[in-house]
Amino acid sequence: MPTNEDSHCLARIDDRTVMLTGGYNNGEKSQIFDFDTQLWTPGPDFTKYKEGHACAYLIDQTTGQTVIVAAAGYGGPETELWTPGASNVLLSLFPHLTHCTSHPTGTWISGPDVLQEVYRPSYLTALNGQAFIIVGGRYSPNDHVKLQKLECFNLDCNWSIMKQELAVGRQGSVALALPNSMAVSCS
Repeated sequence: MPTNEDSHCLARIDDRTVMLTGGYNNGEKSQIFDFDTQLWTPGPDFTKYKEGHACAYLIDQTTGQTVIVAAAGYGGPETELWTPGASNVLLSLFPHLTHCTSHPTGTWISGPDVLQEVYRPSYLTALNGQAFIIVGGRYSPNDHVKLQKLECFNLDCNWSIMKQELAVGRQGSVALALPNSMAVSCS
């Protein structure tokens, strides 16, 4: 990594690149790592500070565009969205992203606030990449049991609370999406 980081997040952009978002030392910055060149390059700056937040990619269900999401954390309940391939600078650095289109500004844009403010949540992309889910997280004085789901249609993204809940609240844990074939019946 380009700097010593803590409370940051890594989001997959595609099979060749990842984005490091926020963190204690660089809460308003992002960096992009290219596995082919093994180089870090500055990404777009956030509009709000991000530390102890959740981030991942999700796929817009209407357009098929990849959307990078950074949400919640110590900076507050804000969600920011970025679509790869937005700026000519990034396209020149990562030509394999040309299949993506985006907002003309090439910057993070404000999305909807999470419904329950949390920091240090678990998070994952699920439903074939079409949903970004925040699992639990901390908000003083308790750990949350709720699961918050973000979905996008034509880059109009909205949060909802899922009916499933954790039996015990968690923060700073790891969440994985498992195939239905591994599900255990609870009846």
